[in-house]
Amino acid sequence: MSSDLLGLRPVAGEVVYGSFEVNKVPIPLVLAKGSRDGPLLVVHCAQHPTEYSGSAMIATLLRELDLSAMTGTLAVVPLANIPFILRTRVPDAYPAQAGSLASAEGTPRTNINRCWPGVEDGTWNERLTYTLSHGLFEQADAVLDFHSCRMCDPNFTGYVNTSPASREIALAFGFETVDETEEEGHFSGQLHRRVPIELGTPAILVEMSPTSKVVQRHRVLDARRGVLNIMKHLGMLEGELELPDTQIVFHRMASKIGFRTSQIGFASFHQPEVAAVEEGDLIVEIRSLEDFSVVEAHTAPTSGGLASCGAPTSHVVLPGEDLGTLEPTAEIIRN
Repeated sequence: MSSDLLGLRPVAGEVVYGSFEVNKVPIPLVLAKGSRDGPLLVVHCAQHPTEYSGSAMIATLLRELDLSAMTGTLAVVPLANIPFILRTRVPDAYPAQAGSLASAEGTPRTNINRCWPGVEDGTWNERLTYTLSHGLFEQADAVLDFHSCRMCDPNFTGYVNTSPASREIALAFGFETVDETEEEGHFSGQLHRRVPIELGTPAILVEMSPTSKVVQRHRVLDARRGVLNIMKHLGMLEGELELPDTQIVFHRMASKIGFRTSQIGFASFHQPEVAAVEEGDLIVEIRSLEDFSVVEAHTAPTSGGLASCGAPTSHVVLPGEDLGTLEPTAEIIRN
C-alpha cells in the first residue's frame, strides 16, 4: 500500500508523523510502514476525553517496532477527539466544536461513539467519524478502538456477532474477557458495531481501566501486547500469539445472575475480576464491620462465566449494591 491516508503518505521503513484536518482542526496521525507492502492496521485512541488506555501505549510501541521485519502499515490515531480532549485541560479551547454539540444536546449525537460511520455535514462528532470512516477505516484490514472502563471491570475486547472476522481479532488480542454484542441495540452507533457492518472492515472495542486522565504502566504493557498479537494475527509480524490459558466470551443479551449485598459490611472477594466458575464456588463474603465475621456469603448457583466481580464504588458496601454477575451460557475457551 503506497497511497495517501488522510493526506499523509506512508514511507517504507519509516515512522511518519503528521495530521489531518476536520473543519480546520488538526488531528494527529502516525504511520509506521514496514519494509514490504501488506495489511493496514488502524489503532484508534481517545474518542472520549480522559480515556487514554491506548494513547499511553503508542510511544512505547513505536519505539520498539522493528520496521525492517514488519509487513504492511500501522496507522495510529493517538488522540482522536482533540477539541474535547483539550477541553478537559483548557475549557472552551474549541468553542465552535462545543457549540456544534450543544445544538445536539439530548441526542445520541453528543456522544462520539454513537455516531459511526458519521455524517459528512453533521455535528462535529459526526464529521470527525465520517472523515475517519471513509478516509481511513474503509481501507483498513482491521481497526482497534481503545477505551477505558471501570476499575472493577476486567480488561476486555468487544465485537459484533455478525462479523466473524471481528470475533477472530477480539480473541487474538489476548484478553481473558470478550464481549459479544448484537448488531442493533441502545448503543448501535458504536464504532465496533457499525464499521464492520457498513464498511466491511473488522473492528473491535478494547476496554481497559481506569477511566481517568492517567494510565498505569502495567496497562500500557497489556495494550502493547494486544496490538502486537493482532499484527501477528494479520501476518504483519512473525511469532506466536501470547494468549491466556482461558478466555471467556460473554453474550450481551444473555440471561445473567446478579449478586447483591443485603446489608452493610466489608466485601471480601474470592474470585478474580473474571473467571470460569463451577457450581458452589465461593464468590464473595460480606463481613461485619464490628467483628469481621461472615454475615453473608454468595456462591455460584451454577457453572458459567463470572464477570465484573468486584466493588464498583467501595469495599465497604451498602444494601442493594452490585457485587458481580454470572452468565451460565458464557463460552469458555481453553487455549
